[in-house]
This record gives sequence, structure tokens and C-alpha cells, in this order.
Amino acid sequence: MPPRGPPGLLVALEGPSGSGKSSLVSRVAERTGWPLLAEAWRRLRPLPPLGYRTARELLALERSLLREERRRWSEALDRAKAAPVVLLDTGFLGPLTYTWGLSRFDPRAARVLPTLLGDARRSFRRGAWGVPDLTIYLDTPLPVARRRAARAPMSHPVAWRARHAAVGYVERAFWLGTFSGLAPGALRVLDGRDPLARLAGRVRSEAARARRRPTPRDPTPLLRALGRAAPLDVGRPGPPRAPPGSPARPGKPLSAPPPFDLGR
Repeated sequence: MPPRGPPGLLVALEGPSGSGKSSLVSRVAERTGWPLLAEAWRRLRPLPPLGYRTARELLALERSLLREERRRWSEALDRAKAAPVVLLDTGFLGPLTYTWGLSRFDPRAARVLPTLLGDARRSFRRGAWGVPDLTIYLDTPLPVARRRAARAPMSHPVAWRARHAAVGYVERAFWLGTFSGLAPGALRVLDGRDPLARLAGRVRSEAARARRRPTPRDPTPLLRALGRAAPLDVGRPGPPRAPPGSPARPGKPLSAPPPFDLGR
């Protein structure tokens, strides 16, 4: 048997709800044959409800998603033994960044977040969870994301669109600010308004240029940053301002996040 080459890259697509990341990562997988792992929520059976009334219910939901992220991590590493690239429809930080963004609006999420961060730290120490080699953020203006979400009601239920939109653009501040600063070279930003075919080509070229780290990236600085309060002002969604392959800078502050009902 010929010697096996080095393990493949783990490449995640991130972006707000309605950004088009699922369509994009599916197109790349179809064209390349690279294995694709769906986002954690879509893998659960039965699909858990996204509503909650108490902090305890929210914690149970996010912990179930974090457990699935650990399964995705294990599966991704296994797939990477035989594939040059493993594609991820969202990376493994999803339950953490979403709860962090939600804490900007809901004190129940702020109470839940420290427990989730502790779970993630322990999982990393056991080698059971980590972060991808490369994250590609699809930076999509809010009106464009809203139109795309409206065209896919099964994937983007009306009841949760406003909440996902609000949280997504707080998360944007994490990806374009915190993550790009603490994980240099691990983030690329693409303009979500570009045609799907062009974006698919960019994802392929970014994956081809990336290099796998010899050891998993330590997510401790990222988890520590997520332990701080979410920002009151986040960058206005728009195209990346930095050169290709560089992190974008957040734009002007939003005057107010999209409203949504906290009384689930």
C-alpha cells in the first residue's frame, strides 16, 4: 500500500443567516468531490425546536448542538485522512458565537454562555473539539440576506428570521474583528453579493493556497474573547474592505439591530 499523504484541510464557511453559505458550500462540494459536513442543527434527529422560555431550556439546546459539534469534529478528522479538503457548513464554534451574539439582546443567553465556554475548553483539552484550519466568511449585506432567506422558507422559518439576522450581525464583529486578530491567517472574507460560480472558484482557490497547521490551533484566546460582553455597536454589513485574502474591517456602526421578540 502506498504511504498515505498528510491529512486534508478543514475549511468552514461562515456568514449570517441568508448569506448563501449553504448553497455555496454545496456547489463547491459538487464541483470538487470534497466531503461536506452539514451544520450541527441539521444533523440532529429529531430537529430540536429553536424556541426557549428559560435559560435552562436554552442551555439544553446549545449543549445538544455543542455535542453534535464534537461529533462533527471527529468525523471531519476521519474524513480528512482520505480527502485533501473537508468542507464544513459552518465551523465548530457555532453554538458559542450564536449564544454570544444572542447575549447582546437576552440576559438568559448571558447566563448560559459561561457554561458553554467551559464545556468547549474541556472538550479541546480532551482532543474532542477544535477550530478549522481555514474559515471563509461570506460577508452579505442585510437586505440581500433577507431576500435570500425569504426565498427559502423551509431553511429560514419566518419565526426566527429577525432573531437570526440580529445575532448574525453581532457575530460578524467577532469574525471580522476578534477572530481575524487572534487567529491570523485563518480567515478569508468574500463578498456575498458575488455570483455563486465566482464565489465557488474563490473558495477552491483559497483552499488550494491554505496550509494545514502541524498541530490544532489552541482556541483558548477565542474562548476568552467570547467570555467578554458582545459589542453594543457592530459593523454595517457590506463588502470586504481589505485586499483579497486579508481580514476585512467592520464598517460604520449600525444604529440599531433588527428587532425581534424575546418572549418566545
